[in-house]
Amino acid sequence: MTMMALTRKRHRGLHLWLLAAGLLLVGAAATSLSRSAVYAISEGDVQLAVVQSPAGGATVQVGSTVTFDITPVVTNAPVNIPLFVEFLTPSGLSYSGSNAPGGINCGLIAATDDIRCDFGNVVPGPLVQITLSFSVTASVTTNATQFRVRAGAADGGPDLASTGDDTYTGAGVLSVFSSSDFISAGSGSPSTVFEGSTTTYTATIENTSGVTTGPFSGALTFTNGIVTGVTCTTAGTNGAAAGTGSPTATCTGSALAPTETLAITATVAAANSAGGADITAALSVLGLGIAATLSGVTVQEVGLDSTGGTLAVGTPINVCTATVPADAPDDAAAGSAQPNNGLLLIGQSSLNALLQVADFQVVGPGVGAIIAATGCGANQSGVRFTPSAGGSYSVTALYNTGGSNVLTLTVGGAPNPLPATASIAPSTASVGGPQFVLTVTGSNFVASSVVNWNGVPLVTTFASAGSLTAVVPAPNIAAITVANVTVTNPAPGGGTSSPALSFTVSAAPNPMPSTSTLAPSTASAGSPQFVLTVAGSNFVGASVVNWNGVPLVTTFGSVISLTAIAPAANVSAVTVANVTVTSPAPGGGTSSPALSFTVSAAPNPIPTVSSL
Repeated sequence: MTMMALTRKRHRGLHLWLLAAGLLLVGAAATSLSRSAVYAISEGDVQLAVVQSPAGGATVQVGSTVTFDITPVVTNAPVNIPLFVEFLTPSGLSYSGSNAPGGINCGLIAATDDIRCDFGNVVPGPLVQITLSFSVTASVTTNATQFRVRAGAADGGPDLASTGDDTYTGAGVLSVFSSSDFISAGSGSPSTVFEGSTTTYTATIENTSGVTTGPFSGALTFTNGIVTGVTCTTAGTNGAAAGTGSPTATCTGSALAPTETLAITATVAAANSAGGADITAALSVLGLGIAATLSGVTVQEVGLDSTGGTLAVGTPINVCTATVPADAPDDAAAGSAQPNNGLLLIGQSSLNALLQVADFQVVGPGVGAIIAATGCGANQSGVRFTPSAGGSYSVTALYNTGGSNVLTLTVGGAPNPLPATASIAPSTASVGGPQFVLTVTGSNFVASSVVNWNGVPLVTTFASAGSLTAVVPAPNIAAITVANVTVTNPAPGGGTSSPALSFTVSAAPNPMPSTSTLAPSTASAGSPQFVLTVAGSNFVGASVVNWNGVPLVTTFGSVISLTAIAPAANVSAVTVANVTVTSPAPGGGTSSPALSFTVSAAPNPIPTVSSL
């Protein structure tokens, strides 16, 4: 064998050896992958120990914490595959975190509420303990079927903790407190107050569940009231009171043994509202499932009533406190009578149980002196004043700390005079005309005077005490009529002018007609009757064609065309006739100049020869 052939043989042998080695490696890798893909946890591979706290059978509060201590012990470890411990979270628990030392990762499985803890690749022996924590949202039942062990995510047959060599201590039902486990009530003393005064409101929560609660927070929230003091009272753990200066009284950290009662006592000041809005109360204890609407407190205002006569300048106005069922403009403000009881009502300034002059405010353009009202009933009081100027006035009663009621009065000025009318311009109009401005002259007109058309007010502008203008709409002159025009001044005083002035709406005047052509414009003497057409403008339905001033029987064609019958007698002899058009009054007239119609001699006949 030559050296070249020997070299080739050695190279071929090396190639075959490398190929065989490669096939062995591929086979080994395939075998390893095959074992990894099919590995499944069996009953004896991992022993899982779970301890739940608190254990099943307990009654807990919403928001309290339940923990699960989990300790796996590995007998046969998966090969090159991570070990998973999973918890199938039941309804009523919400995951809040984990204590997983040693780099173990626990968290939610994607798109679920279930928890997975990844221990990674493990070896036989006990693993570190992990703790899962959950917040209780509702009553829940836990059991061993909710825990499982898997060899990687592809393990479709996990080992459930409910079978074989696993243990679960504390599984069972956890019940949450609900409102049916407690008796809630509340009331204010006194139950009826005036704005600005206080009531002592007490809300109670009695534990009838037979189970001691853990610490909880309770909130007592008021509308139309501000808390000025809070106490929390039980036979045991009272809790911390807070809420002064706000609408909500709170007790934080209270706890109740069976049959024990928590009393939340709040001093509440009634708010000053526009209508004496009542105080409402709502009790909320989320941890115990309590959300209750409790009895409220009735809040009253002091009623105000104007007992005088006309509200006018120079006339005394008397306002007394009284029971008023409803607001009455310029007369009364709804509210209750004074109780004459310093425990319920006291003047802000006088500090008297019966309001004094100092406890009233009167505001307006001409209040003048304010004195005590006269003629008020028993346990009533008020103020009296005489306005010196017209305008808006307010009488405010001030009581307790911030309580008030306001009566608004509109006082008229000096009495308005009775208006008088002298003339109107224009005083006539043609039917169908457009909107126009009417000027009324007279005396004693005021800024609020109104011009009336047949008793209906028009849009009026004040010019002076002797002149008004008003807009007369087109529909007011759409038909022939005679309208009555008057002027009215408002109260106080005032009135409507008399007698009324007349405005005449008449037919529209006819235009002056105009002629331009005749057809025909000539005829032969002795011609028969014929129809004459006259062209021009401004013709109306009553226009008439005249022949030498004598009307012809005429037919209206349009504003530019008339036809008339010319009798044979009108063309019986040679002549030149004048043709005109006349439109009747109103307006109208006869067209000028006249058009000429020529009647000529009849042509001679053509002679005829019969024979020679």
